[in-house]
Amino acid sequence: GLLLTGALALIVLRTLRRDLKRYADQDLGDETMFETGWKLVAGDVFRQPERWPVLVILCATGVQLAVLTLITLILAAIGFLSPVHRGALLTGLVLLFPLSGAFAGYVTSRMVKLFGATTWKGLALGTSLAYPSVVFVVFMITNFLLWTRNSISTTPLITIIGLLFLWLGISCPLVFLGAKIGFDGKPINLPTRVNQVPRQIPLSSGFLGGPLYLLAGAMPFGVICVELLFVLNSIWQNEYYLMFGMLTLIYVLLIVTTAETSVAVVYLKLILEDYRWWWPSFYASASAG
Repeated sequence: GLLLTGALALIVLRTLRRDLKRYADQDLGDETMFETGWKLVAGDVFRQPERWPVLVILCATGVQLAVLTLITLILAAIGFLSPVHRGALLTGLVLLFPLSGAFAGYVTSRMVKLFGATTWKGLALGTSLAYPSVVFVVFMITNFLLWTRNSISTTPLITIIGLLFLWLGISCPLVFLGAKIGFDGKPINLPTRVNQVPRQIPLSSGFLGGPLYLLAGAMPFGVICVELLFVLNSIWQNEYYLMFGMLTLIYVLLIVTTAETSVAVVYLKLILEDYRWWWPSFYASASAG
């Protein structure tokens, strides 16, 4: 996994360095160099994507889940959330999720500011409600089915009220707090100005669709599948003290490899003069899960 991640990073860096050197060494009077490549879309690369509010909510929720997972794995690796104690991991996840809402709010407001919007409260509300609402509805449907079967696994009403308090009383305010802090921060200075008239996108960029995103997601998935064999062996041999340390390393590798594949997808889009890279970069990362 480490070798594959390092090789991918080396390929991406060498390719970008070669392109930068080619543009830096060219003669300023020779404009043929600018007829193709990512230089042509410099004035459109930071243009607002379609359905950008949805993208903001998805990215902010992803950051919240990523921070939640990382903190949980670290606490489990150092022994604070031991699987020996029944329900410790689940309790840790439930308690850490609302606390990580501040990160989601911060990312929401920073992206809102990046896209030039003047208000952040609506998207902060959407971030605080979107993913937890889906999870809560699925949980309530499952709990209702268990209740109709008179199952002992039915969650009691007092626990449901407690979960609602964690969501609406702690998570939502922390999302708004993080959004307020992020929006009051320094403005994001873009390296290039956005052109008033969008550039026409060549038809040749149309083939970079679903198959490319699946291929980009297959690489991080393959990296973690190889490493998960060690984790499964630890479970079968009851060596839990080794499992969470390895899971933390696998998780870091997953994040790094996913980021590298997203960079590669964005680069392929830009060299084909297609500046619509926001959603493809998200799809390439999401397809790994």
